[in-house]
Amino acid sequence: MPSMNGLMVLHTALMQGRIAALKVSCGITLAIGLWGLAGFFGIHALFEASPLLYTLLKISGGLYLCYLGVQLIRQGMTKDPVPFHSTNDSSQATQHSFRTGILTNLANPKAPIFTSSLFATSIPTHTPLYAGLSCVGLMMGLSLLWFSGVALLVSHHPVAAQFQRFRHWIDRLSGATLFILGGHFISSRSS
Repeated sequence: MPSMNGLMVLHTALMQGRIAALKVSCGITLAIGLWGLAGFFGIHALFEASPLLYTLLKISGGLYLCYLGVQLIRQGMTKDPVPFHSTNDSSQATQHSFRTGILTNLANPKAPIFTSSLFATSIPTHTPLYAGLSCVGLMMGLSLLWFSGVALLVSHHPVAAQFQRFRHWIDRLSGATLFILGGHFISSRSS
């Protein structure tokens, strides 16, 4: 889970700039909170009761990751990519960044398994509501801190300038990774 999210933040920071990467970070954090709430309230039991629901989530998530991967590979094949903007918040790309962050994390079928198993193994069954919500808030806070830090560091102009030399390869590698991960989610038999 973190590697896919980190990859999305890294790629967005390098290709679309700081504002877009911070929006992706916020979207990922919100989705982590949603999965955390679902884990606390027992989504694992729901998926055990309805394996078809988990399979549908896994396939749709895998298809979305494949779609993102193809888009990145295509972007990496272009001769003249969009120039880097470290502080541009007016581009059309940043308008969809928050949604991309949410969908990237929600599309990850391993996220609900991770959060539900985390809660199942570390929080007793009769944990008070305030304690569970505090744990979800802590997860969100740490995620926002981490992903925003990555976004700010990588979008810093001297760092980004070094990465720009390898921009086509970053797009291709990021796209191939997401495509392979999506294909794995679609084809894997086990939960």
